[in-house]
Amino acid sequence: MQHENNIKAIPTAEQYEVLVAQLTRIWDDLLIFRIRSELQPAGKKGAILDVGMGTGIILRYLAADEDFDGFAFTGIDYFEDMVEIATERVAAEGFTNRIACSWGDANKLDYPDDSFDVVISRATIHHLSDPTEALREKYRVLKPGGFAIIHDARRDAPEETLAYFTKIRSDLGMNPTNIDEKFTMDEMRGFIEKAGLKDVATLSTAGSGPESLGYELMIYKQKN
Repeated sequence: MQHENNIKAIPTAEQYEVLVAQLTRIWDDLLIFRIRSELQPAGKKGAILDVGMGTGIILRYLAADEDFDGFAFTGIDYFEDMVEIATERVAAEGFTNRIACSWGDANKLDYPDDSFDVVISRATIHHLSDPTEALREKYRVLKPGGFAIIHDARRDAPEETLAYFTKIRSDLGMNPTNIDEKFTMDEMRGFIEKAGLKDVATLSTAGSGPESLGYELMIYKQKN
């Protein structure tokens, strides 16, 4: 079922759940803020896909937000333990009828063209062996008028921001992040161009503060 060459190793689901619960809430909130800013979801209906959902925490936050009451959510992850825990958490929080969790490969999404209004992905693309194909797939499954939003850490983040992130991890008893596995802004620009998405994508980052730890990649699919 799984193709081991498609993705690099990541923490177990148990480790991931602890990590996101204690460490990444500030970046989770930033992603949700940006989704809301782009989508203005109140009163709308639609479908949102999370590629690399982990234990489904972003989808659970969104499902609990009344502004997203009109949306259905789908999450995929490459690791069965992530899918298992995500499914358990979704059920425990009463979102089984709103959030569908399953195994999936970011480089070969098992959905037809034009399936989702929004595709999201946080801290996932640096794990993939073929980021270019993953970008193409996100674009392919977007409905015309939809957008994909990708957040991840970057290797060329300011030293003071990396120091801040390292201190947070240290305070929680965690080792420093492996910054070498992350991509630089220039590397991401290369993936975007190779994917043929240069004209429909914007890549940005902040000069300082927590946002400068990573980048935001927005991909827009124009209406027909």
